[in-house]
Amino acid sequence: MTDNASNSPHDQAGNRANKHKGHGPRNCWLGRRSSASASAPWPLVIDLSRNKGERTWWAGLATLMAGLALALGIGLSSTGTRFDQATALADAAETAADSKNMADRTESLGPWAAAPTPQYFPIMAGHKESESADQSAAPFIRTITIGRGDTMTEALMRAGIDRAQAHAAITALSKHYDMRRLAIGQIIDATLEADGKALSLNSLALRASYDRLIIADRLADGRYEARNEALEVTPLLAYGSGTIDDSLYLSARAAGVPAEVIVELIRLYSFDVDFQREIRAGDRFEILYQRTMAQDDGAIEDGAILYARLNLRGRDLPLYRHTPADSGDWDYFDENGKSVRKALMKTPLDGARLTSRFGKRKHPVLGYVRSHQGVDFGAPTGTPVFAAGDGIIERSSRYGSYGNYVRIRHNGTYKTAYAHLSKYGRGIKQGVRVKQGQIIGYVGATGRVTGAHLHYEVYMGEERVDPLTLKLPSGRVLTADALDAFIEARQQTDADRLALSRAQAILLAKAD
Repeated sequence: MTDNASNSPHDQAGNRANKHKGHGPRNCWLGRRSSASASAPWPLVIDLSRNKGERTWWAGLATLMAGLALALGIGLSSTGTRFDQATALADAAETAADSKNMADRTESLGPWAAAPTPQYFPIMAGHKESESADQSAAPFIRTITIGRGDTMTEALMRAGIDRAQAHAAITALSKHYDMRRLAIGQIIDATLEADGKALSLNSLALRASYDRLIIADRLADGRYEARNEALEVTPLLAYGSGTIDDSLYLSARAAGVPAEVIVELIRLYSFDVDFQREIRAGDRFEILYQRTMAQDDGAIEDGAILYARLNLRGRDLPLYRHTPADSGDWDYFDENGKSVRKALMKTPLDGARLTSRFGKRKHPVLGYVRSHQGVDFGAPTGTPVFAAGDGIIERSSRYGSYGNYVRIRHNGTYKTAYAHLSKYGRGIKQGVRVKQGQIIGYVGATGRVTGAHLHYEVYMGEERVDPLTLKLPSGRVLTADALDAFIEARQQTDADRLALSRAQAILLAKAD
């Protein structure tokens, strides 16, 4: 009958709902509900592709959204972020209601078309950091360079190391290394490990020399213990030669000879050569010396001079480093086995008696105890005083309480001084070269004294030492078996020198 039909949208929707009520297959996939549960207000499983817009469809959608929100809330709360489940359910229901107007537009998209866009909740930054803190970071090495005005403690702290750990490690290193020797540019390797937001110092390594490393390791109890580690090295020979244009030093430097080796060369020859007066343009030099190279980084340590030769206006002055088997002490000899080192006289005057020794004594004029930095020899006024060794007059003048005073530089190591002289020897003045045994003055009583005597001092470097106990070069001459052994060693040195000389000539020829 026509009056049973209605063309209104509302009646058409009701008819569509009634058409499906209680019909269709049972127990379908994704839980199409059975007729037995048709009246349930909040069905547990709903096929969202059917009955769109009906009460059961909206109930199912709200249930789905609530479940998603609850799952996200549980996951988030497990990571340390609080999540309010009641709020999540309310938000899901509101989202479902807002989606009602989309239902008719999404009929053909399948069961999940109307689901809301997923919401992403960021993990809290604090939690992320705590995860990193739980993971042990791998140790790493930080290279630290000592700068101008730095102490090691300051340099380590600037690199982020705790003051207490830095001090403990440095204390351990100090047992093997004098920290006062730290120089600008000194490299230190610190092995560090992240300890939360701080850095923990595992070890500290300092290169003490080209072949020795000092390492301070942290122990289990937090203390640091230092140890020496020898580095592998390779022995080398180095050779240099050339013509002197201006000075021996500058010419040798131009030939690639290290500065320290040149200084030692000059010191060796200063017994016999006046480098201020006797070196001329056109003179020649030659040198063979040892070098040692560290295998890990190629660091070089320059060693002893094995052979040297100066040719000064035709005067040939070769020397060889040699250790006689019967003494065990190395020395430098000329080609005939005679030591090129000259002995210094312990008593540079004849017929003298020792009146005062080196050390503390009661001063005869001042009357109190003070250090006596030389020895006194009593002798009549006018007794000749001799140069204790070859050298150059460094000072010849009146010198305070010393009275008339002469100081002689013998080489880079030794100087001698003579005080209270009555007068100077003939021609003795600053810059003059003298020979061992030459008269440089006469005993007197000038300056602060009570009577005529010679006050004699020996300097080793800048320090005054006791002339009577000083172990001085012997000026030895090798003979017999010792001479034979020296000649054999000299021949080997000559072979090495000639081989390197040829190699140098070949390199120079190729360079030209």
